[in-house]
This record gives sequence, C-alpha cells and structure tokens, in this order.
Amino acid sequence: MKKLVILFVVLFLSACGPRLDEDAQLAKEYLKEQGYSVKSYEGRFSHIIEREQLIHKPDIFVWAVQTVEPDAYIGKEITQERFIVKHHPLSKIYGPQKSFS
Repeated sequence: MKKLVILFVVLFLSACGPRLDEDAQLAKEYLKEQGYSVKSYEGRFSHIIEREQLIHKPDIFVWAVQTVEPDAYIGKEITQERFIVKHHPLSKIYGPQKSFS
C-alpha cells in the first residue's frame, strides 16, 4: 500500500508541472550539453521587443550578454523557454539565487 501511495504522489506531482514540447525539450538538452543541471521548467514566455524596452531592466541585461544586436528583433515576437538550473557560472560569484537578470 505504501508503494502505491508513493507512486500516486510522484505521478501527481509530475503531472502538475508545465509540459515540455519539442522546443522546450530542445532547450533543455542544450542546457545539459552546456553542463547545467536542470532543476525545473518555468514555462514559455513570449513578448514583442520594442526599442524602449532595451533601456530598462531586465531587457537591458538580457541583451547585454547576447552575441547579436537586438535591432533585427525590434517589433518581432521573442519566445523564451525558462528553466531553473544548477551549476550556473554566476552562482560561483553571487551564490545561489532564483534568477539572474
């Protein structure tokens, strides 16, 4: 009976989280290849990039570390797959945090 309860709890908890579609799964695999340990999937977030956003937090920090300029993306929808990971390089500098902006 105890095993059945544990199995039910595990199945219930796994069903509560966001589902990974093909894009999210691809992003997760990329993170693993980069040496990160994925703790959780926070979901997909989409928004349209406007030039005014690029001078405010958090977008100013996001684009500061990209290898391309944001100009090609102005007025276009950007989709983010958000994950919580372990072994992020900034954790060595700032300690464990929920996110870095």
